[in-house]
Amino acid sequence: MFRQVHHMGIVVDDLERARKVLGEGWGLRVNEDRTPGADGALDATMQAQVLEFPLGEGFVRVFRPNGPDSPMGRFLAQRPGGGAHHVSLVSDTPEYDVTRLMAAGVRLWLPPTKSDWDGKSPVYFDPATTAGVIVQLWPDDGYDVSPQYHGEGVFTKLHHCGVAMRSVADARQLWVDMVGCPVDMRRSPLPEGRPVGADYDPDRPASDPVQILDMPVGQTEIEVSVPRDMRSGTGKFVERFAGQGAAIHHICPYAPDPERAVAYLNARGLQQIGVLPPARPGAPRVSWYHPKSVLGVLMEIWHDVPFDS
Repeated sequence: MFRQVHHMGIVVDDLERARKVLGEGWGLRVNEDRTPGADGALDATMQAQVLEFPLGEGFVRVFRPNGPDSPMGRFLAQRPGGGAHHVSLVSDTPEYDVTRLMAAGVRLWLPPTKSDWDGKSPVYFDPATTAGVIVQLWPDDGYDVSPQYHGEGVFTKLHHCGVAMRSVADARQLWVDMVGCPVDMRRSPLPEGRPVGADYDPDRPASDPVQILDMPVGQTEIEVSVPRDMRSGTGKFVERFAGQGAAIHHICPYAPDPERAVAYLNARGLQQIGVLPPARPGAPRVSWYHPKSVLGVLMEIWHDVPFDS
């Protein structure tokens, strides 16, 4: 079964820009054991150069396509400047999980058939069978990141991968019934999850009422947001990018000290949306950053959720 989020994959047109945003901006470090050198490592499947930035037990992996006809080159043509491409899940039982998902109607994408797979390498599932979200299975390789690549401690883990979907029912079918992620029933009880935000108000900035499903996978989670009003920011995102039902919406690292994180990001030129709210007992503190300053990906920072309790 899947036991953790291995990484979020982001496509960029410039690896140096990725180094600046994630290295200088977030305080992360390139994992030079696996992605050494200025151009990182070659991902032969995606025909792209990749840099890997450790973040807790997972990673942020950025890919620069090596040509316009590569899988990520075609993605970049549709999303100039780049954006979130896929989410990768670690499997302890890859053969079982591939077989289970294929029995549920999920097809392989890369490699195209199970007979082309060696049983040990990562595989991508066809997004046409996963509501448009590209999901990768990463067989557990037991890799342990050297302490020298742990970064500055501004962010200590990937708190969640944010996915926007058209309906809660579709979210349950994909992530619970097919992928097998458990729902945190304390925070987002079924059947409808937890409501966030009041009714949509066009005169109130960031008025974005959604229903949320929280699905822990290791120390990270898949967080699905379903817009309650299609005029909202999430609603407009779904209309634009979730033609098959879903799309990766944002990336959210965990900040042990949110004031430090906001000051760190702002001092390095990342564009904050709104302000960090004041601390309230028992309430999370979140802040948002514009995708134009974060490699084409909307960014949320998060603090003080009883995620592991």
